[in-house]
Amino acid sequence: MKLQEAETDGFLKDYQRLHTEQRDAYIQWHQRAGTFTRSLGQQRSTAVDDASKMLNVAAIERETALRSFLKNARSQVEQSKEQEKVVTFRSV
Repeated sequence: MKLQEAETDGFLKDYQRLHTEQRDAYIQWHQRAGTFTRSLGQQRSTAVDDASKMLNVAAIERETALRSFLKNARSQVEQSKEQEKVVTFRSV
């Protein structure tokens, strides 16, 4: 019985030592990685914001280009109709 208690006490002490070492290692890792994680998060946030701004600017530029294209197309259609009228009038 005492032998089993001694073995159990030995296992318990080994577990407590191992647990303490793992906790200390985690705390050290967390302190080092915490700085890196915060830095990485800030960099990612900046990259996402920049991409969002670029997409918004591109949307405005696309809208402006589309308006210009439609205006030019409408003008060309009107010129074509006028030329058609002139040709029709001359042939009559």
